[in-house]
Amino acid sequence: MIYFVSGVDTDAGKSIATGWLARQWLAEGRRVATVKMVQTGNVGASEDIARHRAMMGVTLPEDAQGLTAPQVFPYPCSPHLAARLAGTQVEPERIVAAVEEMSKRYDIVLVEGAGGLAVPLTETLLTIDFVRAQGWPIIFVTGGVLGSISHTLLAFEAMAARGLTVTQVIYNRYPGRKDLTIDNESCAYLRAAAARFFPQAKWEELPALTELRAATSPLPSAPPSPPPAPAPGVAATFPANLLLTGKPAVVVGGGRVGLRKTRSLLEAGAAVKVICPEALPEFDALGITRVARRFDPADVAGAKVVIACTDDKHVNRAVLAAARERGIWCCCADGHWVEGDFIVPASFKTDNVQVAISTNGRSCRTAKEVKETLARSLQRCSPGVLFIHGIDRAVALPSEEALSRRLTFLNGLYGWCFLRTCNRTELIAWCAPELIESGLLQHALHFPREAYALRGEEAMHHLVMVLAGMRAKMIGEFHIVGQVRDALDRARAAGWAHGPLQQVYATALERAQAIRAAVAPLIPQVEVEQLALEGASGRVVIAGTGALGQAAIAQAHRQGLDVTVLYHSRPLPGEDCRPLADWREAVRGANRFLAALTVREALFEAADLPCPAYDLGAPRNIHGDANVRDLDDLRGDYLRRTGALEAILARAEAAYAERTP
Repeated sequence: MIYFVSGVDTDAGKSIATGWLARQWLAEGRRVATVKMVQTGNVGASEDIARHRAMMGVTLPEDAQGLTAPQVFPYPCSPHLAARLAGTQVEPERIVAAVEEMSKRYDIVLVEGAGGLAVPLTETLLTIDFVRAQGWPIIFVTGGVLGSISHTLLAFEAMAARGLTVTQVIYNRYPGRKDLTIDNESCAYLRAAAARFFPQAKWEELPALTELRAATSPLPSAPPSPPPAPAPGVAATFPANLLLTGKPAVVVGGGRVGLRKTRSLLEAGAAVKVICPEALPEFDALGITRVARRFDPADVAGAKVVIACTDDKHVNRAVLAAARERGIWCCCADGHWVEGDFIVPASFKTDNVQVAISTNGRSCRTAKEVKETLARSLQRCSPGVLFIHGIDRAVALPSEEALSRRLTFLNGLYGWCFLRTCNRTELIAWCAPELIESGLLQHALHFPREAYALRGEEAMHHLVMVLAGMRAKMIGEFHIVGQVRDALDRARAAGWAHGPLQQVYATALERAQAIRAAVAPLIPQVEVEQLALEGASGRVVIAGTGALGQAAIAQAHRQGLDVTVLYHSRPLPGEDCRPLADWREAVRGANRFLAALTVREALFEAADLPCPAYDLGAPRNIHGDANVRDLDDLRGDYLRRTGALEAILARAEAAYAERTP
């Protein structure tokens, strides 16, 4: 039996719950294995698998074969981005093959996901849709932190809407919460919600056992940590500018934080050595000494200053301990900064002026806001307003880097990002009214004549409705939220989007979530296979034998249709099954074609299909648009046909008005 373990977010405790369940079932005499579907932030091996094994008290030979961690990427982020940064992409079929092989060797296989259910595996495939295609039942992990009730209810709705089977809901009390009022209320509330959504699911509470803490201590491969220190807090600081010209400095960490610290040290004239197994490609263009391996305490010898900025708190504390032993000043760029010797405050330069802001640890956000406010004041520009310029379709434009070169020199443009989807191309900007009125910004983009230009409250209304899924072909779709967030993340990493634009997004997203909640009861729930087979007659061809494919086959039989099934690896007993490779022969004489596969790229050509085709796959199964309808088409048409669309849009506008000051 295969179970998929998911949770409300990255820190829900999925790894702990997976190891705990595996240990329980092992004690009952069952043959249990765990698989980490995609592991990010690791090189070569999965730390979550190591944690499972520590809790289970066993080792599995398949760990060394790569079957229990089929996809591992070094950058700690969502799978689709981690794979892209590694120069590749997640291969869903590789995950499926590994899990199926493990299921042949063990009675139970627990497949732990990466992050929450809506985390993208690829650019077009969400985790929840991948799991639905496999038909794996879900074990869902939640807890009592602030926000988990909302996140859990949204996850419950998403799973219920897709017809997923939830066998267990685990409430995570590990390692215990300080605010028991919130913890206990959340537990009771979510238990009642789980019973409403999934009455068949078993409710369990993960206890705060001391052996769980021991089992999840740092892995043997992690560097030793110094003795525990007081929790991070507020610390008085003494402002000073270090004179580092020609002096050795060590940076441990090759991510974005390490890159910023390294560039700052180089600007100060320091001779920088960077220690890390993997580093961003931008380091290659810097005049540094690069040591491509894990940190060794001897690396700090001879340095005047050391900065620890990895994404592993154990490594950072090991760097701090090594520097402390040698009397070297060290900055720990994480939650343990109070234990270090200095901090690097938020700062900016303009002409010959350098400004640094520190709140003594009280609020990094305040320091950044003050920095950005001062920087804007020094530029002597008017206050900004939200401006959106775009068109409701994909438009061929130069690369974002090329467009940024056009925009960089526009006075009064404080921040921007580009949103590009299959049915939307937009510039979302925070800029001076004078710049909008000049028309220079619109001229720099060369959008088609029918493009819209919105500012102020009109632009905010548009952004909220886009995030709420009210401007989509499929009303209420969720993908757009991730697409806007990814666009902002790219812009922020490139230095194009700053505080005001991020705040606009946060405000718009809050209003959009309220609209989604308001319209949810008005969106009718209908199975996509029913829509795809509506009005069908004669013989239909269905490609795919996963959960969605089997649901379509069952629906076709209920309608009395003749069914031909195209299968990838195993035919379905009792069906007229043919291999996928024979699809051109199979579709001859068919009256309808349904594609419901999880594939890396399209397998079928629309031009070669002699009948109406419905692409239900993720990502797209059919190349070309001739005579092909997809999920968005089906659901959008259904809403219009039933008259639900008008009511949904009216309720959305009312909800927007309720949330607008």
